[in-house]
Amino acid sequence: MTEPRARLHLEDGRNFLLLDRGGPYDLISIEITSVWFAGATNLYSREFYELAKSRLRPGGAFQQWIQFHHITPRELAVEIATLRAVFRYVSLWSSGGQGMMVATDRPQRLTPERRAYMIERLNGLQGISESEQLALLHEVFESRLLDSAHIDHLLKRNGSFINTDHNRWIEYATPRYNWTDNNGVENLAWLRSFAQAH
Repeated sequence: MTEPRARLHLEDGRNFLLLDRGGPYDLISIEITSVWFAGATNLYSREFYELAKSRLRPGGAFQQWIQFHHITPRELAVEIATLRAVFRYVSLWSSGGQGMMVATDRPQRLTPERRAYMIERLNGLQGISESEQLALLHEVFESRLLDSAHIDHLLKRNGSFINTDHNRWIEYATPRYNWTDNNGVENLAWLRSFAQAH
């Protein structure tokens, strides 16, 4: 690892947070291979989001990968609604056809100061050319699909229920789409429509 302030723990993340080792955290980041695997709903439930929120320091952020392929808008809306039920501000990002939800309890603003901070951090990375740094910077700042206002608009139009540890709806609803040809393009168009209509 090249980041001296980071420590890597190879174990179950939810159990790690339950044991409350080393928190609070500035960032909790989640990425799993697919949502339809048995047990994956443990990381998409209201109870898990409440646990993660309790381990964040004030101003901290929660980030989670979300798939756009082999899934329908209904499941996407449930995943987003569940996270929004716990965090006041939720935004949705996309890069390379993959999605990411970012949740905070403070407004999420892309400011010149944040851009300058990103440039400074990228300049400190080894083995990345200046053109690659600029491309990465552009990708980061231009990849937001929906801001928190757009998310609230989506949920107002698509009243969705909440995935919980006791109602593991996502775990049972998503496997049927595993063998479909859905590559996420239609889902991206559906999501973008809420930014255009708002």
